[in-house]
Amino acid sequence: MAERRTLAAAVAFLSLLFGSGCASFPGGGGPSLQEEIDEIISTPPLDQVNWGIRIVDPDRGQILYSRHAHLKFVPASNMKVLSTATALSLLGPEYRYDTEIFGVGTLGESGSVLRGDLLLPATGDPTLSERFYPTAEAPLDSLAQGLWAAGIRTVSGALVVDVSRWDSTTVPGSWMVQNLSGTSGATGGAFSIAEGVLNIEVTAAEEVGSPARTIWWPHLREGALTVEVVTAHPDSTSRGRRVEYLPESRLLRIQGRIPLGSVDTIRVAQR
Repeated sequence: MAERRTLAAAVAFLSLLFGSGCASFPGGGGPSLQEEIDEIISTPPLDQVNWGIRIVDPDRGQILYSRHAHLKFVPASNMKVLSTATALSLLGPEYRYDTEIFGVGTLGESGSVLRGDLLLPATGDPTLSERFYPTAEAPLDSLAQGLWAAGIRTVSGALVVDVSRWDSTTVPGSWMVQNLSGTSGATGGAFSIAEGVLNIEVTAAEEVGSPARTIWWPHLREGALTVEVVTAHPDSTSRGRRVEYLPESRLLRIQGRIPLGSVDTIRVAQR
């Protein structure tokens, strides 16, 4: 029952903040907005939380509610709420990202050879992942198929990805090294494949003591990942692993043991 009351209070609070026409104002005959919010956040266990709230009427600029608004809080995952609300407000629910690729150079006489580079201006497209495609590489495959359909068979130059649309800051200064390998610390940016997450499948070898077999996706630069996982006895209780990121060498290292006959999938942040 306590969990239900907590959930109901949280839902009521969110409805009060984001719903339309659900709050009463002074003079309307009902409780004021301040009274409604104060009542909700004073309900256990919400009364054990530090709240920083500021609600402003966007049309009149009037402050409708303020509580500890001058204090500085670490937003943590709440930032997603603000980011999503801002995107919906500015872009709208029907907005679609465009990720395009261009040829920079000249075409040979046959039209199948590009003497130059391929340029991909990255836009921060968040859909380049398995949430929207069968695999993380599928959107890149579709770009390649588009080039093939256009008759391009050979490119003499390089693939240039322009990420200048976003700044290069991907790690807040307050983070610790331990935060860098977790999926919650995945690197964002103008061009992020699979939401910046690396999937690593570790399969035990056929003999105890032998190194486990490893595959991963999407592709990483050569030398970016080291896996030191050994196959253990099937009755072993020592299954465990340690994932760490070494900033000096930009290396992801995974160490540990895996019981014979087992397969583990590890998700870490791409770096």
